[in-house]
Order: sequence, then structure tokens, then C-alpha cells
Amino acid sequence: VARSSAVTLDLLSGASIAATARLENLGNGEGVLLSTADMNSLLEHEWRCLSKKYEELTAALRSRTAGTITFAEVALITTLRHTSDVCWHYAQSVDYVEGMLRSQLIAAIGKEVTPADFAE
Repeated sequence: VARSSAVTLDLLSGASIAATARLENLGNGEGVLLSTADMNSLLEHEWRCLSKKYEELTAALRSRTAGTITFAEVALITTLRHTSDVCWHYAQSVDYVEGMLRSQLIAAIGKEVTPADFAE
């Protein structure tokens, strides 16, 4: 069984990616997963949005008659900001999954296990 979910990824100041991804049932009743085709589609869309942003920045820099900043510097800053956002979202996702697994483990065992429990 497949279902759709709207996904919005914030990119750079003012730019965002909005896409609809198809989430596929894993078949074991345990959850859903993005298909490879949908993941590739999201990555291609991300690249198109970044390319569009670079074009906008190039046009903005051309309209300036004088300045101390070049496109290479602006592209680097833009790319690093985007990379930082991607890393932050990845860390948040990992924290969420770890918290969920921890809660499930505590529920299964019936208590929170500490290093002292292993010494027994």
C-alpha cells in the first residue's frame, strides 16, 4: 500500500523545495520507506533548486557595478549554508530514531537499563 506525503525542504533564504514523495509500505507492518525513484527525484529537484538559486545570484551580482564579493564566494556561502541545513536535519532525524528505539527498548524490558545492570 502506498500513500503520499507532502515534503518541504528549506533551502536557502527564500528558496525551498516542495515535493510529494510516495511512501511505500515495507510489507511487514512496521513502517514506510521512500522508494529509490522518489529519493532520486527529490535529489534532482534539490539540484535544480540550487542551480536556480545560483542563476539568481549571478544575475544579482551582474546588476551591481562594483563590489568586493564574487560569484564564487556567494556560491560557496550558499552551498555551505545549504549543507549545514542538510546536516542539521539529518542529526534531528537520527536523534528522533534513537529516541524512538530507546522508548521501545524501555517498553520491552520494562525499565531503563544502566551499566550497573550489566555488572550483575
